Amino acid sequence: MYLFDNLPLDMIKFEIFPYLDWTDRVSVNTCLPPVDRIRTPLARDSGLILAIRIQAARLKKQLLSAESANYLPIKSRRVLKIFRGIEKYRYIIEHHKSFRDMLIQKCKNYSNPENTEYIGTSLHFKKTLMKLTTDFLEVYEMKYPYKYQINAHKEGSWNPIQNRYVAMER
Repeated sequence: MYLFDNLPLDMIKFEIFPYLDWTDRVSVNTCLPPVDRIRTPLARDSGLILAIRIQAARLKKQLLSAESANYLPIKSRRVLKIFRGIEKYRYIIEHHKSFRDMLIQKCKNYSNPENTEYIGTSLHFKKTLMKLTTDFLEVYEMKYPYKYQINAHKEGSWNPIQNRYVAMER
């Protein structure tokens, strides 16, 4: 015998459930028989969208840090740190075409020893960055193949219960 056996399922589904938060919904579902439990699956690619947003926030922080450095050796170290950790941004590379194209173009530029961005930098920086970028260019198609486009930018706030984006109200 379950707690909500005497209450019609339509009443629970349409009159009670919409006003509950996630934890209360889980509690109500445990009080229902397994056949009557109300399931709300996650939207397709919602996990990837979350991973891309986290990676984009980290990458943005690193890029702004490198851009804001006034001292060339510090800027060089920060650029090397970004390219050494490029595998951390796998989902962005695989699911964001414009970022992927921009990254490949940057790697091609940096793999050229005559690049004007190397002016004033150390020989170590130049050799290291050229090696990192050429290594990436050799394996990017096999290791990080482009799959399909995912737009992970925020259009509003994400409501996980209703499984969709809701426009922000002010």
